[in-house]
Amino acid sequence: PHFTGAAVLDAKFVTVNVEERGQFFDVFVRLSTLEKGTRLTLPTKATVVLRKWLGMPGAQLIQGCALSEDSLVLWVEVPTPTPRAEGAVIAVDLGMCKLVATSEGEFLGTEFRAIRDKINRRKLGSNGRRRAQRERDNFVGYVLNRLPWGRLRAIGREDLRGIKHGKKPGRGRSYRRAIAPWVHRQVAERLDNKAQENGVLPVVYEARGTSRTCPVCNRCEAANRKGEFFVCVGCGHAEDADTVGARNGLARTLRLLG
Repeated sequence: PHFTGAAVLDAKFVTVNVEERGQFFDVFVRLSTLEKGTRLTLPTKATVVLRKWLGMPGAQLIQGCALSEDSLVLWVEVPTPTPRAEGAVIAVDLGMCKLVATSEGEFLGTEFRAIRDKINRRKLGSNGRRRAQRERDNFVGYVLNRLPWGRLRAIGREDLRGIKHGKKPGRGRSYRRAIAPWVHRQVAERLDNKAQENGVLPVVYEARGTSRTCPVCNRCEAANRKGEFFVCVGCGHAEDADTVGARNGLARTLRLLG
């Protein structure tokens, strides 16, 4: 049968075997059929990511899979790492132009604007748009891998739920078009998963006012921010607006950590 979407099948219908070495294939997915005792075998190759997860201490392959027209998804269960008791604490500001700005003044993913615009130029439902979206998803993973996970004990991020909804001044058609390809929920989920994988505590803080509050004099004014730039109308402090948001986010993260 031909179908669209994905079929999620559990161990009643699927068994998955992963061999250490195979001449051509090393992962074998066996599906139940309508004929009793007969199974359909799908041979494939393990990816680097699958091998990485299976190589972790205590990892177990979950019997089952999700099948779609062009993908096979397997699941690996691993013990939750013990959170680190020592290490640095940083906060990140997730943006539409610079994907990640850290409270340490570092910018990661400055090429994201070009990828975002490429998606908008492609026709809805076209293969070109799907390729651009896959490029975006891979880019998100690449950027988040560059964060200094090895020296952190906690990382703060803003709560961006509902950011795409509601009408606010300055959020016209051009803003809505620019924000459409920005998968902030996917970025946040990947960030939290990456933190958990590395034993880093993820902390979510309220985003309101972080990029409009001066980190020097604490004056919060909408006029402080002008696009990607921040200039305090009170003390004159000038800095990148995303860095200001991350610095204020760090203060809120540390308060939540106590």
